[in-house]
Amino acid sequence: MELTREILEELKKPFQEIQWRAGPKSQNRAMALAYIEARDVMDRLDEVIGGDWEFRWEVCREDVKGTLTVCGVTREDVGDAGEGDFKSLKSAVSDALKRCAVHFGVGRYLYRFPAQWVGYDPEKKRLTETPQVPEWAVPKHDPKTSLDEFVEKAAGYYKMTEDQVKAIIGDVEWTGSQEQRKEAHDKLKEHNVS
Repeated sequence: MELTREILEELKKPFQEIQWRAGPKSQNRAMALAYIEARDVMDRLDEVIGGDWEFRWEVCREDVKGTLTVCGVTREDVGDAGEGDFKSLKSAVSDALKRCAVHFGVGRYLYRFPAQWVGYDPEKKRLTETPQVPEWAVPKHDPKTSLDEFVEKAAGYYKMTEDQVKAIIGDVEWTGSQEQRKEAHDKLKEHNVS
């Protein structure tokens, strides 16, 4: 398969769901930084080009050098191990994959988000407000996700049983909208941290 302009356009499309983490902090406020998980990158690559991609990595001092090949085109970048509790080889490999994928347009738009300062809980080390996704970065359509589909995926992602996921998100009138999925993910993350 050849890396065409059409493939690059598909790779760079905004994601239905993104994550947020705290950046610079000032008392009970923090700059919200948008990001995607390495699994999101893998899913996007699989979705757009099937199996015509490969990722390799090697330890390079305290970092990881990643090499991503998509349709025969190779890009490299370095992944950081993170800080504190998150400092690990796995974190560095995931970071290297995400950074390499940016060279193909995957998630690059996240770097253009305007700065947003939101509420932050320094004791729990997490954001207390949901930042706003800029209108230009909202995907053109919002596919609905059935409750069963959401519960099954969330159980695998958060390493819980489906019954545990259902108990945490509660008895809700499920619409499957992006906003509702985001709220459910927030509840699951909070439960996973506590």
